[in-house]
Amino acid sequence: MAHRIQSEHRSDVKLGALNRQLTQIASRVSAAIGSDFFRSMTEHLAKVLAADCVYIGEFVGGHTERVKTLAAWRENQSENFSFELAGSAALPIALGKPSICKSRAQVRFPSDSLLQKWDAHACVGIPLMNSRDLPAGLIMTVYRKPLHDINAPREILEIFAPRAADELERRQQEELLRGSEQRYRAFVEDNSDGMWRIEFEPPVSTTLNEREQLEAIYRDGHIAECNLAMARQLGAESPEHLVGMPLKDIGPLSSPAVRNATIYAIRAGYRFNTVETSPDASDGKRRYMLRTQWGIVENNLLRRLWGSTRDITELKQFEKALDEAEQKFSGLLQNLPLIVMIAQPSGDVEFWNDRLSRPTGWKSSDVDGRNWIDLMIPAAERARVRAALQAAVVEPPRPVHFQSPFLGPDGERRWIAWDSTSLRDAEGTTFSVAIVGCDITEFKALEAQFHQAQKLEHIGRMTGGIAHDFNNLLTVVMGHTGVLLDKTPGSDAARSFLLQILGAAEKGAALTERLFTFSRHRVLRPEILDPGGLIADDLHMIRHLAGDRINVVSHLDDSPAFVHADAGQVHQILLNLVVNARDAMQSGGTLTISTSNADSRYVQIAVADTGTGMTDEVRSHLFEPFYTTKAEGKGTGLGLSMVYGIVQQSGGHIEVDTNPGTGTSIRIFLPQVQPPPSSGLAADAADAPAGGTETILLIEDQPDVRTLAAGILRDLGYRVLEAQNPIQSLQWVPDLGGDPVHLVVIGLAMPNPSVEQLARTFAESRSATRVLWLQKPFTRESLATAVRESLDRQ
Repeated sequence: MAHRIQSEHRSDVKLGALNRQLTQIASRVSAAIGSDFFRSMTEHLAKVLAADCVYIGEFVGGHTERVKTLAAWRENQSENFSFELAGSAALPIALGKPSICKSRAQVRFPSDSLLQKWDAHACVGIPLMNSRDLPAGLIMTVYRKPLHDINAPREILEIFAPRAADELERRQQEELLRGSEQRYRAFVEDNSDGMWRIEFEPPVSTTLNEREQLEAIYRDGHIAECNLAMARQLGAESPEHLVGMPLKDIGPLSSPAVRNATIYAIRAGYRFNTVETSPDASDGKRRYMLRTQWGIVENNLLRRLWGSTRDITELKQFEKALDEAEQKFSGLLQNLPLIVMIAQPSGDVEFWNDRLSRPTGWKSSDVDGRNWIDLMIPAAERARVRAALQAAVVEPPRPVHFQSPFLGPDGERRWIAWDSTSLRDAEGTTFSVAIVGCDITEFKALEAQFHQAQKLEHIGRMTGGIAHDFNNLLTVVMGHTGVLLDKTPGSDAARSFLLQILGAAEKGAALTERLFTFSRHRVLRPEILDPGGLIADDLHMIRHLAGDRINVVSHLDDSPAFVHADAGQVHQILLNLVVNARDAMQSGGTLTISTSNADSRYVQIAVADTGTGMTDEVRSHLFEPFYTTKAEGKGTGLGLSMVYGIVQQSGGHIEVDTNPGTGTSIRIFLPQVQPPPSSGLAADAADAPAGGTETILLIEDQPDVRTLAAGILRDLGYRVLEAQNPIQSLQWVPDLGGDPVHLVVIGLAMPNPSVEQLARTFAESRSATRVLWLQKPFTRESLATAVRESLDRQ
């Protein structure tokens, strides 16, 4: 009995001591708040509970949930730390449950680094519950030795936990408020946009009509709050100068900018809305504002308006400048004499200027949103064009130049030279391709003409050389034949053979004339001639040119009709018409050539075929240079344009009758002229050509032609000086002394610089000397006549 009384006495003593310690803790922490409260509580609890560590912490979020201490007392000093919640002894507490471990705490919580670090064996922790009955933090005691009694620490912690939870919640509320104030200052006070709040006393009834609400807002509203940016927008130095100011004193209701923005809010039912306004600033300049506003409406009463106003004047000015620049650029692109397109690298068109429609006929409705490569490039060329465009978007970016055929909506083919480059954004990513095109159709035609002219020039030089050599041979034959005819009596049987030789040589001379015409080495000599006679002479050549599958029929008018034209050009007209007729009859047919005295004004030459004929479209382009329906490389498109030019220059005209499948008839009308004067008697009965005694300098590079001409001239009584070229002829000048040279006869093939040098020499010493160009082939009569006429010319 005495022992029990003694034991109860000792318990009462311990309990009294504990109560005194708790009272002491309560008195010391009761006046403290914030960090001092938590530090004081951990220190005194550690002493009372004989714990190696006591800490109070809060649960904080983030990438991983953690425990951050508000205060901790360990080894008689204060410290702070944080640790991950997962796997720690604090994890049950975060779920709202106590965490109690009498021993082997490191085994129970192997992931708790603090228990490992402190070599702890026991711990007691309870949650700090907030006003919403959720765990906001914890109080934890940690021991390095096992605990035999866990009730005392738990009971003491539970006594102080409510007070600690209240202090933790208060602290968190203060931090939220402080953060809210910081956000407010950052969002409102320091905002570059004007922020404002308007209060209404009394509130404005939203049941009023629009006009009445508008008047009430400006009558009963005042600025309750605004930031510095708003004050400066309204011309005030600080927000204090505006707070309390009635709306009617800030912006008159008569101002359209003020009135329209408020009406917009009324019509939106004071829901969140944005409107652009353009009020006049105090300096009289127009400003542009973007106003965002919303109202607080309760029981059909508008109590306040919140809003922000952003000055977008610079942005509007920039937009205006950008619009003007875009208009100028667009105008420049539209008026450039080049095709301009902006398209996706795949070819889908985004923009194109009007220049595209002018030469090609494409309309915007045909092109917009479509792939221009598929639409305008021939199928055989599309892969090449796409590859060229893709080359413009490679790294590093580079402009690409290429040429391609280009199809109009009607299939007409043109040639375009393209330059393309990629358009890239700030990151260097290609978003479009700019393509500029120049119509080079005419250039291509000129290029083809140039190449054709080069070929013709080459052939012409070769042909001209052959004709020149052949002419020299014919000159010798015709000249000597003429001399023999002069020396052969008319009764001599040999005379008929000589005339046949002369006739054959003259036909050969006519052939060389045509070769000279083709090679352009022939001087044009318009004369009065009968086209029917020329055509009759050409029929053999025409049949050979037409080929075996084509039957050539001629209907030549028996009565001669004369025109004034160059014989070579008439041959050229006939040649081009025959070639075109032949090409129109690939499977054979009939070619009809006819002449007629159409009336007293014109001589008609007609070439008709039974070929494929022509459509109206082809006929409309028939005489255009470089227009051809033949396959590439088969025709130049110059033949009929040349015919048209010759006929026009001769004062004539052309008529064409054609239909697809029925053939074509082309009729040439040349002005008719009077026949030439009668040539008198035949050559063998003509008067003998007149001679003379004058001095003639003969310059000819061909020895046989020079010998023939010199012999004829000497036989006619002239004094003849011979030279192979103009330079050699100058040797005669000193030998002549003051004797005159009456005539210089020069071969047509002499080099011009040498002739000019000769002319200058004779002009200085013998200004009366005349010059005669020797036309080959010649006969004795034609040479004698030409020389006499030159000498007798005044």
